[in-house]
This record gives sequence, C-alpha cells and structure tokens, in this order.
Amino acid sequence: MANKPFECSTEGLQIAGNPSKLYNIDLATGQLTERGEITPASVYNAAGFNIKDNNVYAMRGNTMLIINNDQTIEILPIIPNLPDQSYIAGDINLDGLYYIYSLSTPQIIYIVDVDPQSPTYLKLVDPVTRLEQTNSPFGIPTTTAFYADWAFSPIDNNLYAAISNTNTVARINPLTGEQTILTTTGLPNPSELPAYGAAFADSSGAIYFINNNTGNIYRTVINGNNATANLFSIAEPATANDGARCALAPINALTIEKIVDKVVAKPNDILTYTIIVKNISLLTLTNVIITDVVPNNTTIITDSIKLNGTSITGNINTGINIDSLVSNQVATLTFQVLVNSNIPTPTTIINTASVTFDSSDTTNSNPVETLVTSDECQPLNDIITSVALEQTALSHILNAKGEKIQKAQKLNLENNDLININKSVESMINTITKLELILQNKLKLYQKNK
Repeated sequence: MANKPFECSTEGLQIAGNPSKLYNIDLATGQLTERGEITPASVYNAAGFNIKDNNVYAMRGNTMLIINNDQTIEILPIIPNLPDQSYIAGDINLDGLYYIYSLSTPQIIYIVDVDPQSPTYLKLVDPVTRLEQTNSPFGIPTTTAFYADWAFSPIDNNLYAAISNTNTVARINPLTGEQTILTTTGLPNPSELPAYGAAFADSSGAIYFINNNTGNIYRTVINGNNATANLFSIAEPATANDGARCALAPINALTIEKIVDKVVAKPNDILTYTIIVKNISLLTLTNVIITDVVPNNTTIITDSIKLNGTSITGNINTGINIDSLVSNQVATLTFQVLVNSNIPTPTTIINTASVTFDSSDTTNSNPVETLVTSDECQPLNDIITSVALEQTALSHILNAKGEKIQKAQKLNLENNDLININKSVESMINTITKLELILQNKLKLYQKNK
C-alpha cells in the first residue's frame, strides 16, 4: 500500500468515536469536517504528527500504525519489547521520538523512534542517548496520572497534559519523566471521565485541550509553572477522543485581508491600503498588533492612519496596537502612501500586512500589487487579456469535474467514494466562485481606470 502523508496544516486532526472516524478540526472556530471512518473499523488512539515524514502515527492496542490521508492504515512491524497493552496518550517531538503512555502501566513512558532515516527506526530508545533499549527496564518512569492525551511543545520541548480527574495541567519532561503540576486557571473541573481526550500544540507553544463531554476547546498559555486556559472555540462532544497536529503550524484566531485601491498607478499617485482584521475565535484577543512595512518607492502620508475611520497615531512599520478584539469583532485599518516621483517605470509595488495577538504567532495577509507605469493603456489591456485567459481555464476545469462525476456514476463506486468525489468537486466549485469574484473586481478596476 502506498503511503499517503498529510501536510503541515493549520488545522488539527481529530480521531473520535467507536469505531474511529477521522476529522479535520479548525481549532479557532471549532468547525469539524468529517474525512471518514478509519479502515479497518476499530478504535485508534495516541496519535501524533511526525514532521520527519508528515505521517500520523497512532496505536490500536499494542499495534503501531500509520493513518493515511485517505483514512486507510499501514500496519508497522511489531516494536520489540513494547508491552502488549492499550496506549491512550501519544505525541511526537521534532526529532521523531514518539512518546506513548498507557493506563495499564501508568508510571512508564515508552519512546519509539519514528524517524525513517534513523538506524533505530521503530525501536524502543532511550530519550537522551537515542540508543535502542534492549534490556529491562524499558521506557522511563514518571508519576502516575490519568493522561488521556498529551501534546509536545515545540517551544520548550516538554509534554503537556490536562489531568483528566482534575482541572490542572501537568508538564512532563520527556527526557526524565519528571512531572510538574502547574498552577492552572480557567480549565473547568471535569464532571465526567475521561475529560480532556484530545490535546494539540501550536508553533507559539500554546496548548489546546478538547473536553470530550462538552466539545469546548481551551487555549492554554504556559508561563513558567503557570497555565492559563481560556475558552477558545466549541467543537462537538466526542467519545474515544484523540488529536494530532503539526506543532510547527500556527493557529490563526485572526483573519487578515489586504486591499489596495489602485492596481495601476502613476508616479505621484496616492495609494490607499485597507487592512481588515477579524477575531474568529470565542476568546477576547488582547494586544492585537497590525504591522505593514511601507513598500519601497513609496512614502507614507503623515496622519493618514485610521482605525475604523478614526485617525490614530503610530508607526505602521513597527506595528499599530489596536488593543483587543472580542469574538467576531472586526477592525479596519487604513493608511495612504505617495508613489515616489523618481520611481522607475514600469515597477510593481507589492505589499503585505500581518497581525499578532498576545502570545501568538504572526498571521500574514494576502499580498496586493500595484503596477506603476507611465503608459496606462497597456496594463489595462493586460487585465482584460488575463481575465479572458483565466475564464477559459476555469471553463476547462468545470468541464473536467463534470466528466469525473459522470464517470464515477458509471463505475458504481461505493457511497464513501462518491461522497469524497462530491466533496472534491464542491471544494473546487467554492474555489472557482472565489476566483470569479476576483475576476469581477479586476473588470471593475478596468472600468474605473479606462
């Protein structure tokens, strides 16, 4: 069976239900997209995303396997000396070491090398020396706790878990097994067990826990021996819950869109940039900073910066702090630049904005472009030509998708295959719809500038 890895995506992967189904989960909104039942039908757990090969490793009882992105599995060879028991917590560090934990032997963490380029691939190893463990005792000792899942932080290289019978977060040193109970605020005490069955990390070191019973997702910021949790979004309640995610990917609680009022300009023209930022999470985001480096060959116009229509002061190059955004709140920042008189023509001015909030990674906007020229006719004609070419390409894509559906109907495929094909076509149509809006805006710009 050909291996089918995943991408390092902002979305997480959630495994839930009995038998297990695989979902894409947007942790910022809680939106779940069902990918389908993992086959063969069973309960899969202790999943972790491996950046060494972009595969998701998981356990089915004592069997280690890879979950492919078509919900099939690849059974891996038996791990020598790994006890025959069910493993419920798992994640993989940046060096390809897979940390798994079982309530059957709750004082032991087992470490399996899952770096395909390593000489100890699929062997139990010592987490410090990375040498294969061939003699008992195997694994490393830790403190007994009900870890339903844990996540590896790419910032401090520790494992973090919400202990299921308490409202506290534990830090586990994967080199020594030492457990530190953190002073935890904001994480509700569970009324039913297991409570926090899925854990994810992002590239800023924040940890996300999903409460099985409510579907609530809590974003937890670690600061020393303190853990501060806040309700971030709401997904669906789930049983047999587990999570995996590429920890190097940011989680975008903020969306950011960039607009420029001219796609064609002349020297000494004024360009107006508009930046639209929205909080798509349930959490009130603090210390929201919008940054936009003024592009080369332009000069910012003094006192042109406005937030929601009101003039403000600040340096857009180093960042404008717009304070906080509550859930679903939108902020609009505008500023103007003067195209320098001595700019060589033709020159394309490209501009991109970014936004951060307290203890988060940077989210970048779409780039916007303005062509500066002394001959306005040619670029306008180029716009019309590009629209025509793109419309032709889109028509070919739609025709191909139609033929794909017709062929699928003739092949008498299984329902799951038809559903996946339909989802693929639906996704492409949504993309084409967005492209059509872009093309429409291009034509409007042409009409405005001709």
